[in-house]
Amino acid sequence: MSSIYDIFRSSQLGVNYRSKRLYSHRNVIKLFGLDCEKDLHSGCVNCLDWSDNGTLLASGSDDRKIAIYNFYSDKKLITLGTPHLQNIFGVKFFPENNNYLGSCAADRKVIIYDIAEQRVVHSCQEHEDRVKMLEVLPRDSRSLISCSEDGTVLHIDYRSQDVKTLVNLRKTYNTNLNCGNIWRTSVLTEVKCININKSDPNYLAVGSNDAVVRVYDRRFIRDALDTVETFLPLEVIKNRLRNERFYVTCVCFSEDGKELLCSYGNDQIYLMDFSYGKKSDAENAGRLYSSSAYNVSPGSTAAGGGHSHLSLEPLMKKILNIQRCPKTASLKNTNISNSSIFPPNASTSTVAPSLEKLADNYRLQGNSAYNKHDYSLAIHLYSKGIYLNPHSSKLLANRATALLRRKWRGDCLAALLDSLKAISSDPHSSRSYVRLTESLFELDLLEEGIFVADIAQQKFPSGNFFENTSAKMKKCLLSSREKREGKHKQSVDRSVNLKSAGRGANPKKRSAASLSPVHQRDSSATASCAKTENITSDDEENSVKADEEEHIDNTIARLAGALSGVLSLLPKARYFGHCNVDTDIKQAVFYGSCIMGGSDDGRMFMWDKGSGLLLGVVKADQYIVNCILPHPWDPVVATSGIENNVKFWRPSSKPMVEFRTSELLYVCNQNQGHQEELRENATRIFSVQDIFQRAAAEGNITCTTS
Repeated sequence: MSSIYDIFRSSQLGVNYRSKRLYSHRNVIKLFGLDCEKDLHSGCVNCLDWSDNGTLLASGSDDRKIAIYNFYSDKKLITLGTPHLQNIFGVKFFPENNNYLGSCAADRKVIIYDIAEQRVVHSCQEHEDRVKMLEVLPRDSRSLISCSEDGTVLHIDYRSQDVKTLVNLRKTYNTNLNCGNIWRTSVLTEVKCININKSDPNYLAVGSNDAVVRVYDRRFIRDALDTVETFLPLEVIKNRLRNERFYVTCVCFSEDGKELLCSYGNDQIYLMDFSYGKKSDAENAGRLYSSSAYNVSPGSTAAGGGHSHLSLEPLMKKILNIQRCPKTASLKNTNISNSSIFPPNASTSTVAPSLEKLADNYRLQGNSAYNKHDYSLAIHLYSKGIYLNPHSSKLLANRATALLRRKWRGDCLAALLDSLKAISSDPHSSRSYVRLTESLFELDLLEEGIFVADIAQQKFPSGNFFENTSAKMKKCLLSSREKREGKHKQSVDRSVNLKSAGRGANPKKRSAASLSPVHQRDSSATASCAKTENITSDDEENSVKADEEEHIDNTIARLAGALSGVLSLLPKARYFGHCNVDTDIKQAVFYGSCIMGGSDDGRMFMWDKGSGLLLGVVKADQYIVNCILPHPWDPVVATSGIENNVKFWRPSSKPMVEFRTSELLYVCNQNQGHQEELRENATRIFSVQDIFQRAAAEGNITCTTS
């Protein structure tokens, strides 16, 4: 064992949040190295699980076997031959009874074993499609929860032989038309992943191939619509309505149960806030699909077509009420006061002068990179500054500017988040309002952008930027509506002509208008808007002090109200740089104050949870990293992927983490290009077997699948 690891083990910090924050500190992450590599299988390793006491690691593979490895004694204890006929996707130790283990596989079976006696205790074949994952309940050693691509989540009690269906998404969302047009899909709903909130085991998160993450209270599930919370990032909505395919590959609650990590295939990783969304009933059920939340604009394919604009008319009505609120109104009086976007007393948080100076130095370096049009470098440098000074309005606003100029997928959403946080930190900064207005414009939220621009114009009357921007967005909105209504009229006329000609309309071939993306702008409208005016990332600041603090509070309250519908669809943070296209079992997990995720380039990525800064990457598989599993308390992380082995990582005297800025940017750029290329060409989700066969055909791999 390395001396650094011994120091951690001998410190006797215990299993608590403070010790895990120490393990995940940036300087400790940089020291991660390969402790050992164990060849436990003869096929891809698809799943891992630690026992309660952290001594044993179970792994399941395409070879249809389960390996039990003792980490501390460095011994492979058992290779369990299973009755499974196809690839194993999930293994799980039972709590308080590590002699019992459950497994699930592509053969639709869930099997429970007695490891000590190496025998099958129970076999369940209630699922009708591949079973992807298992979960156990704390202090419940007799039952487990399974999810399958048949759209169901089952609760299995192996002692009483009782099987109960908790959720059936396919029955609800593929036959019930009450969910409206916005998210209707011809693809059958499949459950890809589940996770139990360890802080409150009543809450169950379910991720599926329709890109929606649903959270249920297990005590009050009547049907799949009985959610206590539904998560769907705004960026995913925008691109999904353009008929792009997204799917959830992993959901993971934080240790305190207040945050939910969602990893998306064909997209990125999002951190959602669950601290303010808990309800004892289904108040939020169906709100994502409700026509009261998203209204179809006139002329937008009432007969089964897609949306061409995301209209939030109920939100505008709320805005009118907020405009009439008294001057004493403040952010804490709004219903989103607990939102992570507007953290309380953000501007009052203090930072050590030395750290503040270092963060400002990163800002200046970022400005230099920005002026050279190296936006990725500028974003990374600003993120380093935000890591040291999380509430710096200048750093947040500058990063938002660089994100808006780079325009990778998700950058506009990230710019919106940074703009809101910058306003929360410094409500007097006009620059933050400029970035917010531009972000809303890029996200096609024109009504909200117009309202924010009007608020900013009242707050900063000396300039004409907001007035001009508002006029441009109004022109874009009008042009888009006219074009949409014209297309709808042409579509109707064409249908009438076809019928009169005796040919009829082919219901399987929808018009281009019905498939148009959310708020699709034509080239002339876009040209007339010509974006917002050029915004530099320098130190100039048009700051206007309000006469009364009540006026500032009122402005933020109005802003919060104006964006209340949008805020419900915003993540708390976004993590990018990896590539998640080739497999649908790729994981993302919490590691103290760090986020870890797998990637198609064979690397494990590590981000700071708060700032989104990419701390480092490490090559953990020759092909793809799918599984990442931190130890229950020690600074150890187990990984697996397409290779036949399991690797163990921990702080070492021979670190292998790549943290140099140039290398990190190179990796991120490569993955961005690869993901965009695959997104354009791929029309399906690749399975592990597909990747394995592709690698074998190229001569890059020698072993075979089961």
